[in-house]
Amino acid sequence: MGLDISFFVEVRRNGRWESADKWTATEEWEIEEGAPSLSVAFEDSFYNARDYEMFSILANERQSPGLVGKRDGGTLQCVSRPKGFPLDASSNLKAWIDVFQTDIRGWNVTSPSWLSLDELVNFDWEKHVSLHYQMQGEDYLKMLNNESYGKIRGHWGGAMSEVRARQKLSSKFKTTPEEAAARIRSGRVIAPKWVLKRSMNIIETVTYGDIAYWFKKDVMERMSQLGEQENVRCVFYFT
Repeated sequence: MGLDISFFVEVRRNGRWESADKWTATEEWEIEEGAPSLSVAFEDSFYNARDYEMFSILANERQSPGLVGKRDGGTLQCVSRPKGFPLDASSNLKAWIDVFQTDIRGWNVTSPSWLSLDELVNFDWEKHVSLHYQMQGEDYLKMLNNESYGKIRGHWGGAMSEVRARQKLSSKFKTTPEEAAARIRSGRVIAPKWVLKRSMNIIETVTYGDIAYWFKKDVMERMSQLGEQENVRCVFYFT
């Protein structure tokens, strides 16, 4: 079974937490099954990617080497182990928390937690870690060629910087870093046919910031526009 994240953002004003999300009417069938009348649509969420490495960093969730890259020295460091839902959540979010705690629908919510923007900003994103993967060359090429929003998409919906992708190309396809960068920017990555059918062991040494490239670039940047770091937080859970 896959694991998904539900991610909310709150801002503290005058000592009270207020939601920064866009709340709209919940589908009728969901209300009939016990859901609150207002919810945040998937496309309106600050963050909704299925990125198991990012889940590991946020809350020590999905650390299994079979699901994400195997790490030298064990698991990825997390910003914080799950803290549970905050007791002072904003009203719309609290309505959902109350539903989860009664569990009348069998939500199977795991690792609920919250993190302040201050915690996220001060995490050591420059720390290095080695990731080990194994995939078919054909899948690897698809991964590198799928460029979106100025980044290279990862195999499980994560994101990597151009530097990270350039390292991959340089070592595996015997190109120079400059040629690899040119291929990435053009959207055309070329390799011999024998590479496509070969099972490839990929080892990459990256920073936590490389793993969290899109989360930092998009999510944390938008959160930073809402207020002071100690007055902005995200609340999330996994299902």
